[in-house]
Amino acid sequence: YAPDARTDALGSAGVALSDLDANTYYNPAGLVFGHRYSAFWSHDDWLANMFSDITSDNAGIAFRPGDRIGIAAVITYAQYGSTDAINNNGEFIGRFRPFDIAPAISAAYKFLPSLSAGVTAKGIYSLLVPRWVWNRMPDLGITEGGDAFTMALDAGAQYRPVHVLTLGISVANLGPDLSFDSAHVDVLPSIARFGFALKPTIPGPVSAML
Repeated sequence: YAPDARTDALGSAGVALSDLDANTYYNPAGLVFGHRYSAFWSHDDWLANMFSDITSDNAGIAFRPGDRIGIAAVITYAQYGSTDAINNNGEFIGRFRPFDIAPAISAAYKFLPSLSAGVTAKGIYSLLVPRWVWNRMPDLGITEGGDAFTMALDAGAQYRPVHVLTLGISVANLGPDLSFDSAHVDVLPSIARFGFALKPTIPGPVSAML
């Protein structure tokens, strides 16, 4: 999964990129190397060849109040298509859309001209089945477990030992799991990333990056 077309084309290798501006998905430490103001939005028809109405959206804004500080607010929303609710008698009682939403705030600080660190705090809400389904289907014997909420942290750092090289490291989704009920717990997909970006200086209107 990649929240934007550029890093998707780069194989989701964004942990050492320092020009993603408001996009803090890979590494919040890159905030301090971006523009003073920035914003982004991406929309993806997820699994379009298999399903026609599963989509994800990512949007964010960022601001650098000074040379050493960067802050951002980002929201991720994914919905998984419409689902029909049908009772035990085969009667259609309604339609709903399961979704996940994760608002986040990020902050980064540049300790040295070549070293920065950042952190992201986010809430994660997942809706599988809305409460009205249980209320209209009492024969299921289920009264809860259709949604869950948790909090998580991301953290990262970027280091530039020389002008053309950036090293990045980050960890994501550190926090308690999503607990729908005592029998249904979804483990957060904790991720550790390490990578580099090598961008040699090339004269003229040409650039290259490894």
